[in-house]
Amino acid sequence: MNIYKHWLNDPKFSLKLFVAGLVPFFLGVLIAFLAQWGLWQQPTLGWALMIIGVVVALPGYIGIWRWRWLKFKND
Repeated sequence: MNIYKHWLNDPKFSLKLFVAGLVPFFLGVLIAFLAQWGLWQQPTLGWALMIIGVVVALPGYIGIWRWRWLKFKND
């Protein structure tokens, strides 16, 4: 089963994908925050992790939203 079909047919996979994107996003926020106060020397690493986190979490969020919409529509 390819990832696209797995993503469309399994809401738990969408949740895992969403959480997997949140981890690097919040790590990036922490690094960017520390860089603002001068405690970390590479703020671009924080921004890169935030972008990666959003790119990974967005399909998971869309999948969760899709399942909620289908449940609402069918009830």
